[in-house]
Amino acid sequence: MMNLRMGRQHFRSAVTSASRSAILLFACATGFAQNAVVSGRVTDSSGGVIPNVAVELINNATQIKSPTMTNGEGIFVFPSVSPGAYEVNARAAGFAASHIDSVTLEVGQSKTLNITLTPGDIKQSVTVTDVTPLITTNRADRGTVVENQFVTSIPLLTRNPLLLVTMTAGAIGTTTPGGGLVAGDNTVSENQTNFFRINGGRNRSNEILIDGAADTGAYNNQAAAIPQVDAVQEFKINTNPYDAELGHTGGGIISYTIKSGTNDLHGNLHEFLQNAVLNANGFNANKAGTPRRQLQKNQFGGSIGGPLSIPKLYSGKNRTFYFFAYEGLRQHSFSSFTGTVPTAAQAQGDFSNTFDTNGA
Repeated sequence: MMNLRMGRQHFRSAVTSASRSAILLFACATGFAQNAVVSGRVTDSSGGVIPNVAVELINNATQIKSPTMTNGEGIFVFPSVSPGAYEVNARAAGFAASHIDSVTLEVGQSKTLNITLTPGDIKQSVTVTDVTPLITTNRADRGTVVENQFVTSIPLLTRNPLLLVTMTAGAIGTTTPGGGLVAGDNTVSENQTNFFRINGGRNRSNEILIDGAADTGAYNNQAAAIPQVDAVQEFKINTNPYDAELGHTGGGIISYTIKSGTNDLHGNLHEFLQNAVLNANGFNANKAGTPRRQLQKNQFGGSIGGPLSIPKLYSGKNRTFYFFAYEGLRQHSFSSFTGTVPTAAQAQGDFSNTFDTNGA
């Protein structure tokens, strides 16, 4: 919500997000295009495929387990998996169990895990550490993933994560004639947040997705909502070409993943302050003897997430989770305005003494 008044400005922005595993206290599953896909083949030490192998994918943060079985050709697929850190277990009669740890899934990633089982007792276990391949060969799209640690550690003037888009190869931000960066700046209006050019595309032609849902409006193709920094798990900037499930754009695609609650209660509070006391004056203003511009800017908020539990009735650990984030922006500033108003004669309809700059 934004109210504009002469002499000062009030800005209010709030982003509330709930995890896809618990929205308004109800659990539901995710199935969006930006989720990861895990697939692979299970073979024995001689290369022969093994059918009916029990394969289990475990989320490290929530301990939610997703089971599946290999088909007659030894192939297994987890078609829609939220980004995060996972472990994979594979078990079959007559073979030692296989355990793969440190499996990291990113936004829109297709992960291939080929598992080899060795003969032995099922109580035995072989642990393998997943290694990220240097080249992606199973998807056509190309892009850059910006992870949560980077999002939260980089100082952003307006705490708008879209400002990080320009750090991707091939993406530049549109600037004003005076040289000011417009892209990602939501200080004045959110209709400036999509002013990016990605791989030569026109600005405002990019698609923005939040958990797979379109986040661009009809007016200037601007961002309809901007998640606060603490609510973003990670995001990916797809340049080109795009995979089959992506499209609807003449530029790039920016996909955000919102955080989910986990088995551990976690959260934060923040307050970012700017005012005339703390801010320095500009060089030219000092030279002209102009005092510092009056400014009072408060950007505050917090987030909290964890297992949904009702004492003595229900424990959501390993099952149901919640996540909530809020951010408010209050800005008061004063600036001068020069305008032209009609003379008394002009107000009466007399324009006989009205001339242009050339005197005509």
